[in-house]
Amino acid sequence: MKKFSSFLLLLISLSLSCKKEDTNWVDLLNYRDFSNWNVFVLIPEQKGSEESEMRNPPEWLLPKVYLSEDPESSTFNYQMHDGKKVLHISGELLGFITTKKEYGDYHLKYKFKFGKKWQWLGDRPRDGGIFYHVKNSNTEKEKSPHEFNIHDGDIGSYWSFGGYGNIPCKITTKLPGSITDIIPIISPVVPSLKDSMFIFDKDGTTKTFGESIPDMQICVANPIADNPCGEWNELDLVCIGDTIIHAVNGVVVNVLYHSRYRTENNELIPLTKGAIKIQSEGGEQFVEYIKIKEITEVPKEFRSKIQKHEIQEKSFVSSSTEEFDKNNSPKTKWVDPEIGTAPGLSHHIFPSKALNTDVGYVIWTPENYEKSTRHYPVIYFLHGVGGTEAADAGEFSRWLSKAIKEHIFPPAICVFPNGGESYYRGAVENMIVNELIPLVDKNYRTSPKADSRLLAGFSMGGEGAVYLSIKYPDLFCAAGSLGGELKLDAPHLQLAIENAIPTWKKSNFGFYLVNGDKDGPEAFSDFSEILTSEKIDQRIVILPDTEHNLQHYYERSVIEMLAFLSSHLK
Repeated sequence: MKKFSSFLLLLISLSLSCKKEDTNWVDLLNYRDFSNWNVFVLIPEQKGSEESEMRNPPEWLLPKVYLSEDPESSTFNYQMHDGKKVLHISGELLGFITTKKEYGDYHLKYKFKFGKKWQWLGDRPRDGGIFYHVKNSNTEKEKSPHEFNIHDGDIGSYWSFGGYGNIPCKITTKLPGSITDIIPIISPVVPSLKDSMFIFDKDGTTKTFGESIPDMQICVANPIADNPCGEWNELDLVCIGDTIIHAVNGVVVNVLYHSRYRTENNELIPLTKGAIKIQSEGGEQFVEYIKIKEITEVPKEFRSKIQKHEIQEKSFVSSSTEEFDKNNSPKTKWVDPEIGTAPGLSHHIFPSKALNTDVGYVIWTPENYEKSTRHYPVIYFLHGVGGTEAADAGEFSRWLSKAIKEHIFPPAICVFPNGGESYYRGAVENMIVNELIPLVDKNYRTSPKADSRLLAGFSMGGEGAVYLSIKYPDLFCAAGSLGGELKLDAPHLQLAIENAIPTWKKSNFGFYLVNGDKDGPEAFSDFSEILTSEKIDQRIVILPDTEHNLQHYYERSVIEMLAFLSSHLK
């Protein structure tokens, strides 16, 4: 009897635990009405009597006519199918149901199977979609940035309709038939549809996708995990922070990182929540459920598919943290007054809140500065690893003075910050941008505007000059790098570049990037490709027989760099 009681208790316990787990999921369908959804159906003007009348769709490949007596209610309704009440999406007309509520950090499950195909689709496969992170739903300003495409033959492909994201991928000509079938039909309005396209590859190169980026509107699902048409498919859409996973029948087919969208002010910002929109588009669907639950981490079954990229991102964060720690390390020499006796140089110290310590900087003023009342442009020269504010002050100011005397560069003030070993990120970045620049503009007769402010540097400082130009494009008008490097493997840096481009174009920003043939000649190749494609003024200079030696860079390229930077001053 005791054994039976124990067994009964165990069953009850299991039952309760199962019930508790089930309550984590909420079905977005109530199988009665659409009171928690907004419904929209695009109804053509003409009613037809036969499906054959829908063979020739108009420009946007939508049906010209409809057959149902009440197409608005027949496009989305509930009906019995296989002994269950399901959501029926007729597919006859283009339409959407959109949640009235916004969701973020969720796992959504969508179980469906395809039915018939409407003839107006022609040779196109059955179609539908789940749009997510929808903004301003049910208004004239509605945006549906990301789509989990429900396209028979490549379910789970990513389509951008104004959203942006970074997807690991590779390019291939081996495309599924569902894609090759639509290329001749839709490519006039979707130029990304070509004979070679990007497909998801978790070990591939991370690329930025977006509707406005040539060839980058679509990332095709890979592998193809659809069940045969007419069989049930279960789709998983996982949105956690700015990471998004598309899975089909338990198989991850797309992963998007750093979801974002462009605001009305043309600014790219993170996109992590929004309404969910279900589409009707030519393919009949029977939907058993649309379940959702809140999550705080990636579900266990999908973690291995994104582990590599999570590690990369964590390692980047860790690197930034280490840089921040270095900024505050007692080993860092934040004040170095040994500047020598070169004319025009003076050493100064100020209490930095960003670094929580006193920090030194060096100012060089041009000849006759004290006798003049004019305001001067400013160039900030950033030192390399192991340097201080004093490291390059004497030599660079000598070359700058030479350029001024030869009328290659206008009379200017030069500032030498102390960047520790920070790569000019984190607290040092904050110190320069929010403390040092305002301090210099306050205490010296600078021309305190972006078109009179330049950046340059060597090695770590060259990278820092480019990095600060990316992060703060409205503070500077040009940047020069001697022996620097910029890797674009950090997604947040790619986002910063995208945000900076409109400002660079408006201000005619310029980059002068110099490397030796024995000192990373391809250090800026990826960045240069972006600048070229966006028509941003740049010079890539590769010096022959040159290693990582600052004196060689001075002798072989600094005058030319100063001439280029001068051309961007106003």
